[in-house]
Amino acid sequence: MFAYCMNNPVNMSDPTGSWPKWIETAASWLNNTFIQPVKDFFSTLKQNNVVNASSNDANRRPYTGEPGSTYTAPNGDSRTYGPDGTPKHDYDHNDHGRPDKHPHDPNGGHNHDWKYGVRGPAYSIRWEPIAGAVLVMVCAIGIAVAVADDATGIGVADDFLLGPLSAGVREGLILIFG
Repeated sequence: MFAYCMNNPVNMSDPTGSWPKWIETAASWLNNTFIQPVKDFFSTLKQNNVVNASSNDANRRPYTGEPGSTYTAPNGDSRTYGPDGTPKHDYDHNDHGRPDKHPHDPNGGHNHDWKYGVRGPAYSIRWEPIAGAVLVMVCAIGIAVAVADDATGIGVADDFLLGPLSAGVREGLILIFG
């Protein structure tokens, strides 16, 4: 009577009673050991590729834009458009896989200028020399004013400023020349 289940209906796990327990156990083991890990691996791989593709698309800057405007992508990269609406300047945070060709500024980015529709090489702007030149100029003017009143004999007590102003000139030169 129970020949279809090897005369052991108690160990049958399916509701219809047509499969023996050991077949289900073997199938479950095969599924958990081989099939599911392979499915999980490919599912993860597919998800990672989809995320990367969508993030690249989201961070891609349009080639044309409102003349004189700046477009900033979600990752912080920006593109400034010229008067004709074509790219004029790009600011990137990524080294595009070529770190030797992409010097980074203190914010971790670099610049590209566009000429005739072609993106130029990367460069970084260092503000230290500019700040140093301004500091030297301001301190030199301050020293000239402090010394000038001594030459005229007006007698303003400002000689105490010569020390800090000289230190400002020194710091400015350090900023300029490193």
